[in-house]
Amino acid sequence: MAVDSKGNGQLISTPATNPISTTTIHLEVLVKSDTTHRYGRIRALVSSFIQDNFAALRLNMVICPASYEDCGSLAEKVERISVVEIQGPGRTSDIVPVTKACKFDVHVYELREQVESFAPDLELSPVTIDDEGTIAATVSELPCRNIDGLWESLVFDDDIKHRLLHFMSTIMLFSDRQVNNKIVSWNRIILLHGPPGTGKTSLCKAVAQKLTIRLSKNFVAGKLVEISAHSLFSKWFSESGKLVGKLFAHIREMMKDERTLICVLIDEVESLASARQVAGATTEPSDALRVVNALLTELDKLRSAKNVLILTTSNLIEAMDPAFIDRVDVKQYVGLPSTAAIYEILRSCVLELVRCRLVRLDQDLFSLDGNAESEIDSCDDDMDMYSSSRHSSRTSSPTPSIIDLDPDMSQRRNSGPRVRRARRMKSQVEELLLGSSLSNEEKIEALIPSYSQASLNIYSKPTAYSSHLIRIAQDCKDLGGRTLRRLVVLAHAKYIHRPICSVADLLDALTRVTAEEQIAQKGVLTAGIRRVKETIE
Repeated sequence: MAVDSKGNGQLISTPATNPISTTTIHLEVLVKSDTTHRYGRIRALVSSFIQDNFAALRLNMVICPASYEDCGSLAEKVERISVVEIQGPGRTSDIVPVTKACKFDVHVYELREQVESFAPDLELSPVTIDDEGTIAATVSELPCRNIDGLWESLVFDDDIKHRLLHFMSTIMLFSDRQVNNKIVSWNRIILLHGPPGTGKTSLCKAVAQKLTIRLSKNFVAGKLVEISAHSLFSKWFSESGKLVGKLFAHIREMMKDERTLICVLIDEVESLASARQVAGATTEPSDALRVVNALLTELDKLRSAKNVLILTTSNLIEAMDPAFIDRVDVKQYVGLPSTAAIYEILRSCVLELVRCRLVRLDQDLFSLDGNAESEIDSCDDDMDMYSSSRHSSRTSSPTPSIIDLDPDMSQRRNSGPRVRRARRMKSQVEELLLGSSLSNEEKIEALIPSYSQASLNIYSKPTAYSSHLIRIAQDCKDLGGRTLRRLVVLAHAKYIHRPICSVADLLDALTRVTAEEQIAQKGVLTAGIRRVKETIE
């Protein structure tokens, strides 16, 4: 609303841009470590490069500027560009047209080597908290090369990864805007709980790395502090609580550099936050009770810090102190994977062996089935809907910023830059799915599609690789992610007695080793139940 030009105080309506309706494409840009970088300049170069060279982008697409002509300046500085997230109203496809209406959120970062340190005065050494040299924590510089790719490798049934990432981003946004946390309360603590081997610790590390990249405009660096909980218990009575205090004193020292994001990871936090009702059952307060009290006190001190986040994991949430649970902002259960998640985990393992040339690509793999055509059609429909929506709100500008693919426009203009650009877009989108430019890995990835597509073919194409893999996934019920990723190694070691095998041979070996693993798991469970009964008797 605004006052009219006559100045009579009347309010008139003015058109407003709705930021919620904008399609935002998040791009992660990895820069080379041997050059001097001006991140603002790189963001501008990347945005221009994408606008000039791409008519459409696919989620999880990786672009290497060095393979493109006329981008020498960018190729010298940038190692890769990754499409990591697409946000926008009504997005149903992983492929989005690149138009002037798109907003690029470019996150520039540089990978650092693994460094174990704690504070500036203890650089290149783990932190010690007593005269005996007890190592209480290690620190990794973020983004860390050792954690690179971990985020993409993690598979969960729902969108746990992005939910955690968005929650943390919201906390940092509230802090940046100076929201009063006495009115809107948060404690910067996240707890991942569930059975062993489901990826809780790996998820914490991956989220810390991803958040450091996502907030690269706010922080120049990040640190991941991994606390060794068992090291905080002293053999001397009443000393454990003091060790917790010394450890968090180091963290508060690190906090003084507000340009550094500090992510504190406490694995198996139940060791430090066990229920005090149990610890205090004896007449003399135990050392464990003092540790819980010290931990709660230190966490409260970090509450107002703008550059600290606490990530915790636990296999025994029922044994934890209610006061700690009450301080946790997000309690996320990470359970055993479903059939869909198991399929995606095993699929990623097969594709990795293809990439490393341990699995041979037979000639029939280069003949793609008709399922991909339906994906192209759905992508065309998505572009038509996107274009029609923009066409209905077009202004009088002589050069629209979106490609119109509707029939009326095609009849009025059978040639010209608009139609040529539309055709080029469709050609690029088709290449993204099954074009001749696809690598061998991408071709086999099309033959072993995602679970949503593979589940549609399990009855119509029972002999397809994807159908075989679904049946293996169904047999892997009750196996954790750590065990699932080990199956390919066991299959190759037991039944593939040669360096290179075919896809069919690998799937057959996986079927056999899966059956053996289920029998072994049942044996371990039976033995455990027997030991419990013997203890009770």
